[in-house]
Amino acid sequence: MNELQTIRFSWIKITTDEFAVIEHFDTSRMDIAINIGFAALPPEHVLAIQTKCTFNQQGKPRLVIAVSGYFDIDPVDWQTMYDKEKKTLYLALQPARALASLTLSTLRGVLHAKTEGLSVNAIPLPPIDLAEIVKEPVFITLPDEVPA
Repeated sequence: MNELQTIRFSWIKITTDEFAVIEHFDTSRMDIAINIGFAALPPEHVLAIQTKCTFNQQGKPRLVIAVSGYFDIDPVDWQTMYDKEKKTLYLALQPARALASLTLSTLRGVLHAKTEGLSVNAIPLPPIDLAEIVKEPVFITLPDEVPA
């Protein structure tokens, strides 16, 4: 298994996994929690990355949105990232951040589209430093029956 600093991929799907405006709120004072999750979907050589933002006010969630990007990874790169003995897929830090950035940017667009014409459209989603969220390479354990 080698550490690839760049991987070849193509987008295959974007999903809005969650969207809820729980109650009306003051959009000027929000705490934002951001979570990013990584999953591998063999045997198709697909990585799924979900970005979820929860907008909280006074300790309560007021708006929740989660978006997933599905990326078809080049089979040669997948083989390089996959450790057959450990049954893990290794995603180096740089490509992990790059793919997370794509899903975060997509989330921004979905948030705008879903809230267009609503008072909550004024919610600011500030610049986010993914280096503070994705701090290390990603290891994904795969099922035993994954083909090489």
